[in-house]
Amino acid sequence: MSDDSAVVPPMHQPDVERPDAPLVAAEMTLLVDAGSAWTKASVVARSRGRWRLAAQVAQPTDWGEDELRAALVARLAPVADRRVTDRLAGLLAAAPRISCHTPRRAGRLALAAVSAELSGAAARRAAESAGWTVEVMVTVDDGRSLAERLGDLQEVDVDAWLLAGGFDAARADQALEMASLVAAARGGSGAPVIWAGAASLADEVTMLFEPDAVSIVDNPRPSATHENPVPLRHALEDLLQRAIEPAGTRQHTPVAFRRAVAQLAG
Repeated sequence: MSDDSAVVPPMHQPDVERPDAPLVAAEMTLLVDAGSAWTKASVVARSRGRWRLAAQVAQPTDWGEDELRAALVARLAPVADRRVTDRLAGLLAAAPRISCHTPRRAGRLALAAVSAELSGAAARRAAESAGWTVEVMVTVDDGRSLAERLGDLQEVDVDAWLLAGGFDAARADQALEMASLVAAARGGSGAPVIWAGAASLADEVTMLFEPDAVSIVDNPRPSATHENPVPLRHALEDLLQRAIEPAGTRQHTPVAFRRAVAQLAG
């Protein structure tokens, strides 16, 4: 909420509001995670110059949007500035919001990479932060034989395959070998493949699979000293939405929300 309409203790709030006083503004963002059974919502509001988590509720999804808003109003009313208490429902309805539909289950992923500590770790962090479960991970340095890696990959039932490895400034034949291993294990399953390895190998990797099977994403570990997980994480978030819950919707809010999150994280 705005600086002069912050969520403040009652002793700091005015006892009387002049009839001719202008309406006090409030700056807030509504966050909603709608699952198949439960919906959770939070309100991030500006108070005394800082963004704060002002209220949280959780309720059965079947209860609907009106009940959710009423529950948030009930949580906010005891701590909100008296000048906005009677307008909380309207302020919440008009507030920017980010909504996501949580898939009924996590996406299942098979990961093949060159190094467990570099390309493998970077790819795994991006995948898990995007909502995927890594069912199996094989790397060149994992101590298993080629036959053992192939067997492990063939045994899993996954929704997608993630390939990573090799630095962008050099050719990495080991990354190409891991891609070939995945091509053999995947067979004709039709599950999508993401190549997030050395850019110089992208064309060769694509040729190992049927047309349109492979999506190429920026390398999350383009060098030994630099990690760039954001493009891969975004690609995996989009893939999760398409592959696991095609009917789900996601709405994004203005930059004010990102500022709020940054302030809260700090």
